[in-house]
Formats: sequence, C-alpha cells, structure tokens
Amino acid sequence: MNNLADLKKIITLIVFILLLLLFEGTTGWVRKFYMQYDIIVMFIKYLLVSILVFKYKKRFTKIFITAFCLMWVVLIAYIAPPLKEIDQHPLLSVFFSFPNILSACLGVYAGYVFEIKKNKIKGAIFSFVVILLCIGFSFNNTYYYHFISHTNFCPKEKIDAQKDIYSLHDADSREIILDKHKYTVMDFWHTSCYACFEKFPAFEKLYEQYKDHPELQFYAVNKPLRSDTFDIFKRTEKYTFPSVRGSGNIAEVFDVRVYPTVVIVKDNRILHSGSVESAEKYIRKHVR
Repeated sequence: MNNLADLKKIITLIVFILLLLLFEGTTGWVRKFYMQYDIIVMFIKYLLVSILVFKYKKRFTKIFITAFCLMWVVLIAYIAPPLKEIDQHPLLSVFFSFPNILSACLGVYAGYVFEIKKNKIKGAIFSFVVILLCIGFSFNNTYYYHFISHTNFCPKEKIDAQKDIYSLHDADSREIILDKHKYTVMDFWHTSCYACFEKFPAFEKLYEQYKDHPELQFYAVNKPLRSDTFDIFKRTEKYTFPSVRGSGNIAEVFDVRVYPTVVIVKDNRILHSGSVESAEKYIRKHVR
C-alpha cells in the first residue's frame, strides 16, 4: 500500500513538473519580446498560479512547491539558458536569470501567504513591496547585467594569428578592411538580442562624439545567426554609425561572450571588452 501511495506521489510530482514546464514555455514569450519586464511578469504569473493551486488543490501544496523547484533545475541544467545570446558560457545564464527566478519564487511564497497562511494583509503588503522592487530593478537592470557580463572575464590581449581569419561586409556586400593601426570600436550584436537594440542609441551617441577623430573607427558588427531571415541592415538603418555583417566566427576571433559587447582593438590587440559606457571611459582615458 505504501509503495502504491509513493508511486502516486511520484507520478503527481512528474505531472506538476510537466505542467509547470508547459506553463513556463507558453508564457516565456515576454522575455523574448522585452526582457526588461520579465521580472515583473514572473512574480505576477507565479503568484496567480500558486493562489489557484493552494486554493483548489491544497493537498498538493508540498508537491507543487517541490515541482516548482525541480522545474527550474530542469530548465537551467538541461533545456536552454534563459538568455540565448550567451553562447560560449551557458553558466552565465544562471546569473543573468537569477533575479527573474527569485521573482518567481517570491510569487509562489506570496501565494502561500495568501492561501495557506490566510493572511491577506501580509500577502498584499509583501506583494506590493516585491512589485515595487521588480519595477525598480527592471528600469535599472543595466548595471546588474553589465556587472555579470563584463567583470568576470579578462579579454585576450592579442588575437590569435591563426584565428584572425574573418570578414566584414557592408550592406552592399563590399568587404571592409580594418585599419589595424587605428582604434577600432566594434559594437557586437545579433538579431535575437533585444538588449542590443536598446544600446544602439548609446553607441550612436559615442560615434557622433568621436566620428571625426583621426585615430578612431566605429562599426556595429552583426554576428550572423541561422535564424536570420531578413536583412539585418534594416535594424540599424536609422543610425549613422557604420553597420557591417561579420563572418560566422567573428565572435570567437574577438572573444565576445555576451551581447551586446563593445570591443576596442588596435595593432591586432584587444584593448577593451565591455559595455558601451566602459568603452567611452576607455576612449576618454587612452585616446588623445
């Protein structure tokens, strides 16, 4: 009898995990559309789901919480990193997605307070505070993402000569030859990186400020993806900075690990790799 009861619990747990995976898969489009708001959506959607489960299926409380935790283990470890633009270091996706996962956990806890603890006032106050924090983070997440993206790795000092085989082409398919004796400032991006589009105005401002400097040249460098089905140059046509398309190995050559990343190169050496803001600081300090 105990074996049968344990088997039912295991089956119920697996069902909850599958349902939660389906739920996350069908509601995760927000992060693809506009990741900035995903942290808010994560709290709200898991608050509502947990309230429904705890209210109508209270006997499954422990199983639901266990399934919720295991679901995130499965997502992080086996299926796909929440941020697809992290190509070479999937472990970074855990740090990138941590605020959103924490927001989902807080949503489940808020639902627990509402329906299990039956404390509506505490649940409402807790939810209000968390939503305010999520809103604050969503509009200031750049600092967190820049810290995670650009402070964990040291760029290569010199581009490997054997890897220095790449090509850059403009909208007319003409090959671009970089002047290696100049500071080349390259903003790496790809079409699935919505954060890249948000940073184009900052790169445009940097370009307008230094475009006439004799020692500087600027390029927005697109990394091609298999999923690209449209003209990538349409994404940058409203800006004045030069836009080029790189060959498939362009990110490996310049040691780009996350997007967007601004790389500054001179004399075949990577001098800087980071955000557009840190690139501006480097230029002000080193380029006369």
